[in-house]
Amino acid sequence: MTNFPPTLLPIPTEPRRRTYVDDEAELDLLILSKDRACQLDGLLRSMRAFLTVPHRTHVLYTSSNLAFERGYDLVRQWNPDVQWSEDAGAFRESYLDLYARIAAGPGRYLMPVMDDMIFIREFTAQPLLDLLDRDEDVLAISLRLGENVTYCYTRNAKTQPPDFSNGYRWEWKTASPGYWNYPMSVDANIYRTAEMAAYVPKLPFGKAEVIEAKMAQRPLPRPHMVCERTPTVLNLAINRVQHTFKNRHGGITAETLNGAFLSGFAMDVRPLLGRTYDSCHVEVELSMVPDGRRDRPSTSASTSPGWRPTRRADAIEESDGDGTIVKIPGGRPGVSLNPSAEMIWLLCDGSRTREEIQAELAAHFEGQETQIRHDVRATLESFRTQGLLGQAPASTETRRIDLRDIPCFVINCKGDSDKRKFMERQLGELQIPFELIRGIEAAPSWIGVALSHLKTLRLTRADTPFMILEDDCLFNDSFKAEWDVPIEADALYLGTSMFGLETPGRFSWGKQRTVRWEPYDRHYLRVYNMLARHAVVYLSPEYCDEVIESQITALTNHSLPYPGDIGCAMLQASSVVLTPNEPICRQTDRDSTAGSLREL
Repeated sequence: MTNFPPTLLPIPTEPRRRTYVDDEAELDLLILSKDRACQLDGLLRSMRAFLTVPHRTHVLYTSSNLAFERGYDLVRQWNPDVQWSEDAGAFRESYLDLYARIAAGPGRYLMPVMDDMIFIREFTAQPLLDLLDRDEDVLAISLRLGENVTYCYTRNAKTQPPDFSNGYRWEWKTASPGYWNYPMSVDANIYRTAEMAAYVPKLPFGKAEVIEAKMAQRPLPRPHMVCERTPTVLNLAINRVQHTFKNRHGGITAETLNGAFLSGFAMDVRPLLGRTYDSCHVEVELSMVPDGRRDRPSTSASTSPGWRPTRRADAIEESDGDGTIVKIPGGRPGVSLNPSAEMIWLLCDGSRTREEIQAELAAHFEGQETQIRHDVRATLESFRTQGLLGQAPASTETRRIDLRDIPCFVINCKGDSDKRKFMERQLGELQIPFELIRGIEAAPSWIGVALSHLKTLRLTRADTPFMILEDDCLFNDSFKAEWDVPIEADALYLGTSMFGLETPGRFSWGKQRTVRWEPYDRHYLRVYNMLARHAVVYLSPEYCDEVIESQITALTNHSLPYPGDIGCAMLQASSVVLTPNEPICRQTDRDSTAGSLREL
């Protein structure tokens, strides 16, 4: 299982990056990566923080499909100083070409690294590097070994560290089986560049996964290895991306991590830093954290004038000495307004959209746009919940939307081929072209559903409107393709659910949870807390961004079940989310989504 708590390992500043990445550096890192952009990102972030020896970084990567390729697009964007090479299908040629380019450079030392590793503490051991020049008996420096390594994960057996009474140097041929007598590792061993450049081309390999095995069969003849007291790097044995060897590994798949990565999360390596482990490889339960380095790939200026919050004409404003209280006759006790809420209340005169209220406040409080956006949304939701806002007349201006002409994205997990075929057949009959988005499988399943929607919204480069469908969406006989949608609408839910979110954002098992709604016009209902999104037309780019933000917030709240649906439901009170009087679809296995919303 993969957990989701908050904040990312800080990314080092540019000055620190320039300090340790040097064109004239003597150390070259050669990283091999396949389908692990998320893990490679964790490696590079930890390396920037802890590899203080000047170095150059080279990455040779390959991806099995477009989703993995998009993950590498992000990592390349964030690491322009890395020298990137893509394996286009001829691995041996690509690998040897990279070796030749490294050998032709100024570096004297070479460190192969795999993409499932991270740096867990600082490496500054220039004296060890100098040892490779002075002592011909030393084959390599191991960054993964130290006196604490007493268990070999790959063999599932104990291993005995050498006698280090005369320094951290040992004769590998006579060392304990396991890590200690295995000198030709590609897991962060530092070798002499010239020696490896002459040695590797003689090895018979065609795939990345066999290089180390061939090296182990023909080790270089130097008898000694050296290390520091405590390992600098750690191999996260959480998945396997090759099928040649049945290596031990944990249960977090590369597909799951990449899906979370594309959805706006990154691997949190902080819980692993500075710790001491008894093995070079460990299985860990990773934490994924919100990644603030990016926004949705594409947004466009909204064509919608948006909802214009309007104070109720009969609202009563009273002063209690500490501030203003607003209430309605015969209603609840009222809402006490702090200074910022009072400003928002005064701006709710029916002439401004929510976005315009935010902009007006931002003009007075520079540099607080994010906080203002949160405050305005929460305050308007509170006003509406307390009945302080009037129902503005429905917009008479509409735009025509044809479901056959807008981008459509269908979320489908890898193993659900029957659902994929069903959607292909159904949408084909309705003449709706679509793009299949590979869903993310995670435990519990609702985490995967939320991440899949996040992934879809982040990958979507289409301007609004566009449609997202889950693969259990069944269109009924009342289906129609063309809709005249009020121009102020942020989203159109083509289906419904009888379940609603309790106020204020609570969720309780075993309770009747009723959807709050009211008629919008003779065609649509406006919903305020509905727990459903199996068929949604996104109409406003700002609403797309707010959904992304709400999903991340809900996913990092461990107390919430169904975080995706709840995150969206919490937006509805301060957005214009409509559903047809007569829904045109339902979920195939959900009775709660089968019909129209009932009168309260």
